[in-house]
Formats: sequence, C-alpha cells, structure tokens
Amino acid sequence: MPERVFLSRWSLVFACIAWVLVMFDGRPPAMEMRPGEPHGIAGVSRDAYTRIVSDARALQAVRTQMAAVQVEAPATATFQITNSTSQPLPPQALAALTYAADIWARLINSAVPIRMFVTYGTTSGFLAFGSAPIYRNFPNAPQANVWYSKPLADALAGFDIQPGISTTTQITFNSGANWYFGTDGNTPAGQYDFVTVALHEITHHLGFVPLMWGDGGFGISGVDDENGIYRPSTYSRRLVNGAGQFLINFPNFSDALGAQLSSNNIFWSGPAGMAALGGVRPKIYAPNPWTNGQSSSLNHLDETTYPPGNPNSLMTPVLNTAEAIHVPGPATLGMLADMGWAPDSTCTFNLDRVETTVTTGGVANGVVNVTAPAICAWTAVSNSPFITVTSGAASNGPSPVAFSVSANAGLYRTGTITIAGRTFTVNQLGNGPTITLDKASLKFGAVSLGATFTSQTSAQVVRLRQSGLPGTVTWTAQSTSPWLLVTPASGTGSADLSISIVAAAGVPISGLVTGGIQLTFNGAATNGSSIEVALTTIQNGLSVPPIGVIDTPVEGQSGITGAIALTGWALDDVEIDRIAICRVPYFLHLHGATAAAISLQPRWCG
Repeated sequence: MPERVFLSRWSLVFACIAWVLVMFDGRPPAMEMRPGEPHGIAGVSRDAYTRIVSDARALQAVRTQMAAVQVEAPATATFQITNSTSQPLPPQALAALTYAADIWARLINSAVPIRMFVTYGTTSGFLAFGSAPIYRNFPNAPQANVWYSKPLADALAGFDIQPGISTTTQITFNSGANWYFGTDGNTPAGQYDFVTVALHEITHHLGFVPLMWGDGGFGISGVDDENGIYRPSTYSRRLVNGAGQFLINFPNFSDALGAQLSSNNIFWSGPAGMAALGGVRPKIYAPNPWTNGQSSSLNHLDETTYPPGNPNSLMTPVLNTAEAIHVPGPATLGMLADMGWAPDSTCTFNLDRVETTVTTGGVANGVVNVTAPAICAWTAVSNSPFITVTSGAASNGPSPVAFSVSANAGLYRTGTITIAGRTFTVNQLGNGPTITLDKASLKFGAVSLGATFTSQTSAQVVRLRQSGLPGTVTWTAQSTSPWLLVTPASGTGSADLSISIVAAAGVPISGLVTGGIQLTFNGAATNGSSIEVALTTIQNGLSVPPIGVIDTPVEGQSGITGAIALTGWALDDVEIDRIAICRVPYFLHLHGATAAAISLQPRWCG
C-alpha cells in the first residue's frame, strides 16, 4: 500500500511537469473557437415617435443643393448575406437588412467579408435574436486568451480564420412582428422599424458580447477554454462598477460577482467609449434582478439613460413601436473602437464652411457638411433658439447637417450650432434701418521713398447713409492695415468717411498691397460692411508724369454739333485707370461762372 501511494504521488508530479513543458514549450497558444453567446432585442408596443436616421442616406432632397460635395463615405467593409431557403426573409425585409448592413459597411474597416446567415421565423418574444462564434488566440490577436467575435477576429487577423457556414454569424427575425420595412425611418404607429433591429443585431456580432451571467445569485465570468480556464471577452475586460473596479477581478462563481452584475451600477471604461461622451463612462444595462432572454443584462446600454430619441439608444435592450434609429451613436462606436475596430483611427473633424448669412424670412433647408473618418462619431447641437437642427443631430464620418432658421421680426441677430466640436455661425438680417455705402472699394497710388511718400492720392470720401425704418444706428469704422486711415472712427446715423493713406512698415517701395475698412453697425438691419482698398506704390524716380493731351476741339471753339473727334489721352502710372469726357451747359461759360460753380452742375459723361 505505501508503495502504491508513493507511485501515485510521483505520477502526479510527472503529470505536472508534462503540463508545464506543454504550456511553456515556446509555441504560441493554439487558436480556439466556441459557439457564440445568444443575444436579442425585445419589442415594446408603445409608440415612441422618435426618428434618428443615417444622414448620409436620408438627406437626398437637400443633397441636390450640395453641388459636387461628396457626403457619403465609401464602403470600407463588405457583408455577405445568405438568406435561408427554408425560412427566407421576404424581399422587403432582405432589402432593409441590406440597407442596414451597408450603413455598418461605411463605419468599420475590414478586409474580410462579414458573413451572415438569416432566417425569418419564430423567436419566442424577441423581435430578433442571433449569435456569432467567438475565438481566442487567432493570428494578430491583440490580447492572448481573450475571446473575440468572429467578424472582429477576422478583421484583426486580416483573413477568414475559419471559413464555413458553421462559423457564420446568424440572425433570426420574428416573422410574426408587425414590421416597417422602409428605410427612411418614418416608422408608423404600432410598427417596429426593421432597419433599427438589423443594425442592433449586427452590432452584437461586431463585439457586444459580455460572456458574463448572474443567474442564481452568483456570478459567472468568461467562457472556459480547452484547459478549463475561464477567459474574458474583449467586451467584458472593460466593464467596471461605479467605483471603477473591473468586474473580471471579482472571484468567479461568487455571490460578490453576482451582486455586481445586478447592481444597476455597471459602466464601460474604455477610453474611446468615454471620449465619445465627453469623458463620461457609458452606462451598461444591469438591472436587479438579472435578466436573461428578451432584454439581456450586460449585452446592452442602459435603457433609462439612453431612452428612445437619444443618439445612443440603438444598443438598449428594447425597441418601441414608432421608434427608429439608423446610426450606431457615439458611445457604441467608441466602445467598438476600444474592442479593436479601427484601433488606429484618428478622429479629426472639419466643416465645409464656418459661417452663413440668411435673410429676415429665415431658411428651411440650410446645409453644412462634416468631413471626418468613417468610424468617428459626432453630434450637432443648436445653441440659439431661432436655429433648429432638422437632421444630422448625431452621425458618423462624412455627412451633412440640415438646419432651419426662423423668421426675424427684430434687429440683426447671430446664433451658432456646435457641430462635431466646431462652431458654425448663422447671421440673420433684421428689420431695422438700412445702412448703405456709396463705394465698396477704393484705389490709391503713391510714389515712395520707403519711409515716406513724395506724392500720393489725396483722401477719398465714402458716403455712409442711413435710410429705411426709423431708429438709431451707431457704427464704428476700423482700418485693417497700418498704412490706411479712416475718420471719423465712430458715429451715429449718416456720415462721410474720409479714407487716406500714409507710408508705413510693410508697404513695399514698389508693388501692390491691399487692406480694408471694417464697419460694424448696431441697431441696423445688418451688422456691418467693409470697404476694400488697394494701394499701388512706385519707387521714386521710376514714375512718369501724366502724358498726352486732348487737343480737339480747340479750347473755346463754338458751334460744335454732332460727333466730336478727339485725339490724345492723359496717362498716369500711379492712379489714373480711366478717363471720362464730360460737358456742362455752355451758357455757364458765357455768363462768367466760376470753376467752382461749374463743378457743382449736372454733367453728361461718356
């Protein structure tokens, strides 16, 4: 008997040594697959009347106003959909599913086609349910011994790690649901939006797979591998409680873990997911008690935090009737980036313009276009009560934002929209007095020594006039260049502005510079105007005096009728750019009128 015990102990030792040799023989861990965790979305027969659509597709009417601007991102992924032969989706449903898949195809990056097998049948209370196989230790896996969904594993590996129908993601849509198969998001009362459900189920396949369960009071974390060790998913690795404690660090099969899973206090800790919400952790659906089946705990974002109409409501556990959301939302896109989708994406945002001016009557269909990488999510929020974002409140990648501006019965006003973190300014004309300028541009010339001008164009007058509705308009006039002067610099109502030039630093001794006078109005129908000014300088000694003479007819000649032959032109290389021939009534000369008096008379010029 003692010998047998002795041998048994040595057998255990040898077995442990053999295990160590296998585990540490230098070879990488073998790839392993497990069936996916089932997931679904439940329906609530309560009309929400909310609509958030995929803007790059839904704004076809306003896109005709965008000229050659390209607003829709090219597809960066491909979906291959296999329709069941025994329980096939009807044509309308298949078209809606294809539409939903195409939305995701423009938001994620994968060189490997994402394969889906779909059926139309009984789903026991779900609007749809499905599953996707999970893999660990595949080629190029970011973390060893972590489970990834099949589409994400393929994308990270760069090839289909296990082809075949058995490894295809699968979705069953409820054939008994009252579906709306349209793709415009205008879901009628009493119907469920098929595109929304399809987007939801595809998102689960992309990685919303927690692999955690809280049934029976104790908690289970992970799926066991070939060695019986429970491994987390790339999703569960980022789940924390309100205190920031990672759920995967709680003892497995423990009541302590079970209490956490049903605490209604679970959040996402990934940096991209948090950044998408301005540093706030996305809240995960974790009710008490734990729920399986129709509204699975941990599989979804929190329903109360992200209700119908919220940009992040796609991945909540239930869908209302008359509720449509055709964008993943910032939180979902950030969470997927944390899991491994497009890990190197840098989100930069630009607008095709930063300002617009509209009339007093307002505008119903203004458009500004956002450019950004396809994976990057953004929002558009009006900061002014008279501006409404009519479409594009939440989107991803390149897409337009449509807005309206209400009519303005008051004075000039300015408002803003914050779009993808950028400020878009809307100026609206008002109904106050009108301010006009008799000149919008001026030309000056000067002969320059560098520090001084030896000769120059004299000061020019621009007449500022108030007219129209009664009211007091105050104004300011400010030069944009040190060589340009304006007086007076401020005033009320009509005025004559004297604009002149001086030698100043930055003015070339010979060349062309431009500047301007910026005017701002307070109490007028507009908020301001400007005068463009050009200054041509010629180096001293290189200029020429005016040349040429008008010598026909002879001065003082009388009896001239009909056409008059002219010879000669006055030319100048500094400031003369045209010549006008004018005449005044001859009787003024006969009566000895002074030159000053003659200059005030009407002229006929050609």
